[in-house]
Amino acid sequence: MKRVLIAGLLACSLISPLFSVPTNASASSSLSEIDFKEIKQANLEYLEQNQGNKRIAQNKSNQIEEVREKYKEKFANNPELEKEFINTIQALKQENLDKAMENVPTDEEGTFQTVFDDGSAISITIETTKVVDSASEDLATAQQTYTTAYMDFDHNYKINFTHVLYPDTTLGLQSRLYIGSTEIVVNSVNDYGTWAMLPFVTVASSTSVADNSSKSQYDPARTEGSYVVTFAGYDGVGLATFRFYLHSKIMYGTPSMYGLAWSTEDTNN
Repeated sequence: MKRVLIAGLLACSLISPLFSVPTNASASSSLSEIDFKEIKQANLEYLEQNQGNKRIAQNKSNQIEEVREKYKEKFANNPELEKEFINTIQALKQENLDKAMENVPTDEEGTFQTVFDDGSAISITIETTKVVDSASEDLATAQQTYTTAYMDFDHNYKINFTHVLYPDTTLGLQSRLYIGSTEIVVNSVNDYGTWAMLPFVTVASSTSVADNSSKSQYDPARTEGSYVVTFAGYDGVGLATFRFYLHSKIMYGTPSMYGLAWSTEDTNN
């Protein structure tokens, strides 16, 4: 069920359910060189550190760096081992991204985090902000409904993959909207928020407006982004490659004395 919200006044929230997902550190004899418990612990400490947990003392930060340096050296001498390891990371698996999307409430905006059994995590951020001055540059399924006066908005949809060895790869899709009296128009779309830790990880992205206008809830405006995440390489040529797709729909609603009720829907496939 959708809840009517006032755009620009939406509170962010954080939820952290734990899915028990079996790891893939099994058959390969070379993976016996990996201490998965050590990496999981470093992952969990890194997540706490990112969330501003003051209990993470300096010695914990040093332990995180020690784990990074240990595997940076190990992988530098054995790229095949690194390739095998990357393919065990739970947050990078499409089925786990689908689970993370299912964990996003249908009546809230904010950042919602899912932590997996290996300590890696996916954070999904959905937010819509009013463009104060549209002439300047200041500025599973998640669904939102808004009531607003007629003006410009940025709808932001981001997916962040967190792992201590490859921190904070982020895919972003930002849609610039004009909310008019008879339709919603998508003026532009970009990959705002997309980020990777070069040169270890790169993201090649492209975005497009699939349909720039919505005049009813049954005829949504649509934007989309395509992302190629490559480890130790670029644009699909490297040790390991993952492809992801983000889609946003914006639906026109019902005009009223308070403005126009409209809604959004964000998916990853």
